Amino acid sequence: MQATPNQGWPTSQVGQGEAGAGGLFKSRMTQLLTMDSSAMAKQLKKTKSQEKKERASKASNAKSLEARSMAIDAKCSPEVRRAFRSLPVERCGCATIQAVWSACDTFWEFDTAHSGAITREGYINLMRECATVNTLRMLRRARLEFRFRRSAAPVLLEDFLLMIWPKATSEDRARMMRWAELRECFDIVKHNFGATDQDLERLYRLLSFRSKGGQVQVVASELGRARLLPKEVITTFARERHPKEVCFDYEDFKTIVWPKLKERWVSSDTIRKQKTLMEEKDSLRVRIQRQTEADHPG
Repeated sequence: MQATPNQGWPTSQVGQGEAGAGGLFKSRMTQLLTMDSSAMAKQLKKTKSQEKKERASKASNAKSLEARSMAIDAKCSPEVRRAFRSLPVERCGCATIQAVWSACDTFWEFDTAHSGAITREGYINLMRECATVNTLRMLRRARLEFRFRRSAAPVLLEDFLLMIWPKATSEDRARMMRWAELRECFDIVKHNFGATDQDLERLYRLLSFRSKGGQVQVVASELGRARLLPKEVITTFARERHPKEVCFDYEDFKTIVWPKLKERWVSSDTIRKQKTLMEEKDSLRVRIQRQTEADHPG
């Protein structure tokens, strides 16, 4: 079989309109049939060589990408790695959970006592100081200054969130208020957490929900949503069950969850102060008891 002078793609068939996958296949088969055995062997050898090079190139690219990923991962802090490997961000119809938490942080810069409202006097007092960039952005978006010019009534947290996201539906409002409760829990443990009985009751009230049977409980998964405890600790509570299926009543929360929260969030300085305070109380109680026994002998 002799090779034809034209070893390229047959132009006659393309000119006749045989385009597309079928036309290319026919043209390729025509080219192979017109080759002699030596030319065909060379063509097949060339094709296998190209495929081998492509596979080697893909493998090399995959290794380089993996090495680059490992190098970047090694330079990142554990917090950054956890952030990129975490679950998708929670969102409602108009905002993400991070945006709502940022708004709550701004609100509590004015409402430091967590009374649930910003007064006009509190607003004026804080604005005399140097506010952060994030605070100024939130205030401009909420138009809080215009609100206090129009009315001296305190601004509630829910009203503040609606001033920032006026198009929020009733479902969005409910979800944002739940996010605000979770953020308040984090704010409690983050700033000067003393692990007092008041802190215990407040955290339990904010985290808990009322079940269909009327029982107030805390779901283990809410501890993770509020960033109170890491996933590793929460999974020890759940064991073989999903964290959403594990619930704590007040006594279980106090005996199981509360020690983990104190271990994670109570600082060494706070522990030292509490220990000193307890020793002073014990010493005072002993002195009072001795004075009482001296005043009433026998």
